[in-house]
Amino acid sequence: MSIIEAISSKANLKTIISYVTQDKKTKANLITGKDCLAESSLEEILYTKNLYHKNSGRQYIHIIQSFNSKDNLSAEEIHKAGIKLAEKFNGYQVLVATHIDKNHLHNHLIINSVSFENGYKIQMSKKDLQDLKDYSDKLCLEIGASVIPKKRENKLYKKK
Repeated sequence: MSIIEAISSKANLKTIISYVTQDKKTKANLITGKDCLAESSLEEILYTKNLYHKNSGRQYIHIIQSFNSKDNLSAEEIHKAGIKLAEKFNGYQVLVATHIDKNHLHNHLIINSVSFENGYKIQMSKKDLQDLKDYSDKLCLEIGASVIPKKRENKLYKKK
């Protein structure tokens, strides 16, 4: 079953980008930048922050999109799903890295907290996260990945 998880991390931007791009966890063809080059993503993200004087507070959002090993998907298929998910973050630079070092392949999305279009900081409510999960489920079903079934709402009304 594929899942989406928002990770709360205290690591600085350089550390998290170094972590998700480690040679022992991924390959160069499984690292892609959206609205930035993968090779210079740290510098480009920092440039955006400096341009808008937004160097404090939350520096990035870290999303993990994990897949079930039983789905038998290739790393390339999973990476493409991660890139499509990154496209939901209009106006924000995103680094997508697919990790292949574990049984379950998974994507790391590192999203700049500052928009390169207008300098606004990203806002993610619970509803935004749910919308992202729903979109990820749609992408997963398109490539043949299993998803966690939605809970059916049980609406019982009591008569008074």
